[in-house]
Amino acid sequence: MESLLGVPLGEVLGAGGFATVWTLGADRVAKISHVAHDLNLARVAREAEALAAIGAPAVPAVHASGVLDDGRAWLVLDRVAGTTVANRMAEGRSDVAEATRLGIATLESLASIHAAGFVHRDLKPDNLVLTPDGRIVILDLGLARRVPRDPNDPTRAGVQVGSLEYMPPEQFADAASVDERSDLYAFGCVLFELLAGRPPFLGDAATLERAHMALRPPRLDSLAEVPVLIDQLVHDCLAKEPSRRPGSASRARAVLAQTRDAVALRAGTHPISLVRESQQPVVLLYAELPRVDRALLGRFAAHRLVIASQRGRRVLAGALGGESTDPAALALAAAHDLVAAGSRVVLHLEGLRVAQGVLHGEAIDKPETWLPASPWTGVLVSRALAAVIQAPTRDAADHPGFCVLAAEAERAVLIGREALLEDLASDAVVALGGVRPGGPGIAVLVGEPGVGKTAFGEELARRLSALGVRVHVGTVPLPGTGKPSYAVLGDLVAAPRSASLVRDLGDGLRAAARVAPLAVIVDDLHLADHDLIDALEYATLGGEPL
Repeated sequence: MESLLGVPLGEVLGAGGFATVWTLGADRVAKISHVAHDLNLARVAREAEALAAIGAPAVPAVHASGVLDDGRAWLVLDRVAGTTVANRMAEGRSDVAEATRLGIATLESLASIHAAGFVHRDLKPDNLVLTPDGRIVILDLGLARRVPRDPNDPTRAGVQVGSLEYMPPEQFADAASVDERSDLYAFGCVLFELLAGRPPFLGDAATLERAHMALRPPRLDSLAEVPVLIDQLVHDCLAKEPSRRPGSASRARAVLAQTRDAVALRAGTHPISLVRESQQPVVLLYAELPRVDRALLGRFAAHRLVIASQRGRRVLAGALGGESTDPAALALAAAHDLVAAGSRVVLHLEGLRVAQGVLHGEAIDKPETWLPASPWTGVLVSRALAAVIQAPTRDAADHPGFCVLAAEAERAVLIGREALLEDLASDAVVALGGVRPGGPGIAVLVGEPGVGKTAFGEELARRLSALGVRVHVGTVPLPGTGKPSYAVLGDLVAAPRSASLVRDLGDGLRAAARVAPLAVIVDDLHLADHDLIDALEYATLGGEPL
């Protein structure tokens, strides 16, 4: 087939699992389904119906629809000039002002869809087009559902529809019963990704389904500096229960408009990055990725690193000393995350000029001046950085001027912590039944980054192990790894099977303690979600030696 409605087909603009989009003249496109199928016919008919009811500019204007001689369905639409929000995200996370503008524009178009009596059911960055005049046009309404009831819903019963990274919990359970609030959940995921550089949840299909159904997303304000109102709006949109989300797209838009007008940042000191220009220490991270994809690039933003340059699989980024009390810890965490995904990384400390979030200096313009001269694997640390970080290192034999991270056995010696170690070990013995049962069952050690809490925990574990106690030591997974907080418990407990995450985890720990006295030492607890923290406290209330 070479023409439609008497107009020759032009170039292919895009193709998905359902249809291909071709140019059709200067200002229109043709969307043609891949195969002749009753479901495809129904989806095209629904899209034509929804587009006609909603109308431009919220969605593309529809001009004609039909079925080809070979049974494939087609639509002719206005061609929308602009770029997708997904393409914009690939350039890095948005600042608050840009995310607010994009969010308001998206909600204006979404409100038009809802006002026409439809819910989109596949709202995602790829379906949002930012036009030159700042509007958002929403594409792909083939999965649209009439609300409140839709006897002609093209979705098959029991079939999941939508994109997993942005799918609300109720859509996993029954896509044929969702309403406008489901689109608001997806919008919350998009706004989260704009600001944090990654969606709320990451992982494979099974991990994403469980996360949307049962897990709390990472705190947005732990990944980005955001106004209180936006942080609360995203939190509300991502509520598991639809009734707890904003009542409408218009209400959500009003919150964003209020933020735009007030420009009220959350409480706290202003980071140096708000200064137009400054000289500050930057921990540089150079990575060679195994491949280029959005998820891998999103890990830089997830660890609050600023990308300075990208050339194919080679990415240079920095953790700014003006934005974090411990930029080295951010860079090290990102390095471990990237290496686990198959990358190789070099870390280096340099004083750079930072102007409006952009890094300037010879180390940025000529990274070859500090990168290793020969190939390497894993993580290399320059001596300039190794001299100031808390993590133990040793010289890299094959790379003069660089170090590698030392093994756990090569730990730093604790100085001046003996009294505290004895106190906590004594409390643990009491809780574990060595003196009297029912003593204190939980203790929290608090301190600034780098003071040695991890080394302290390791030493405490050794002392308790020497008493014949079963000791489990784990670190809470970093946000962005796709792992739930309770993964820190390893094989102590089975994966929760019910919605009562706290009770399942707590009862699992209590059951393990009934087999043998158990001490659990959790590092980086500040990264944990509330369910894990509540479960740990719940587990110590039953009287077991835990």
